[in-house]
Amino acid sequence: MKTGSLGFTIVELLIVVVVIAILAAVTIVSYNGITKQANISAQEADVKAILDAQDAYRIIHGQTFSNESEAREAGLANASGKLSWWPSEVEPLDFASLTSTTPRGKYMLMHEASTLSSYWVNGTEYTDVSNEVFEIYYWDYSQSSWVVRWNQWIGFDKDIQKGNPIQWRLKNVTDNESPCTASTLEECRYNPSN
Repeated sequence: MKTGSLGFTIVELLIVVVVIAILAAVTIVSYNGITKQANISAQEADVKAILDAQDAYRIIHGQTFSNESEAREAGLANASGKLSWWPSEVEPLDFASLTSTTPRGKYMLMHEASTLSSYWVNGTEYTDVSNEVFEIYYWDYSQSSWVVRWNQWIGFDKDIQKGNPIQWRLKNVTDNESPCTASTLEECRYNPSN
């Protein structure tokens, strides 16, 4: 009578388990990479849309929007009553607006206007100068931290020039360390030095 093996050996089962684990790990890493890249692309598109809304409003109206109703006209939502926290260093704050929701919260656009006595460009002093600063707070998926992007409009008489956008990282409120990777923007503090 012939006897044969009807089951799998432990070694064979371990090999199958290891192969399945490797395939699962590769799949998870690939999925996470694709998801992160999609989030980065969406975030970049949203921030660009905010900047484009500023540019479009400026072209149509001859000025950037300076209050909530003008921001709504440009496609940004009114932030009144929706925000419980403001960066204390942003003063004087004219208004704030919200746009697209993200897994880490909402993009927040803040506007600050002031008047400068003069401004120098290429050795020429301009005395009739207006200065408008827009700050966009958002979760940066590429850096995995909260950042603020600064965009400035400077008006020289009637010739408006757009300043270069600058990006700053936010610090944690508790330990003052950068970058701020807290789950909500409220747990970060504004710091333009980093």
